[in-house]
Amino acid sequence: MVVRSQHLPHLAARVAVFLAMEMDANHREATSTIGDIAAALNASKRGVISAIEQLETHKFLGVERKRHAGNRYWLLFGRE
Repeated sequence: MVVRSQHLPHLAARVAVFLAMEMDANHREATSTIGDIAAALNASKRGVISAIEQLETHKFLGVERKRHAGNRYWLLFGRE
């Protein structure tokens, strides 16, 4: 659904796919830092933050933010 979305820019879809690939199979969550995501995707930190906000807005991603540690991310089903 994320890849097919007409409402998400390319970077948002890439961030979603990256996080899905990083997710722990048992807990179905990822804990990557913004810096790690940006480095892996050759993107800016600001671009990754914006992409995560877009994924949240469109209900594709749940986020628990943690200061000075990796955030916790989990996939949602998305509503457009």
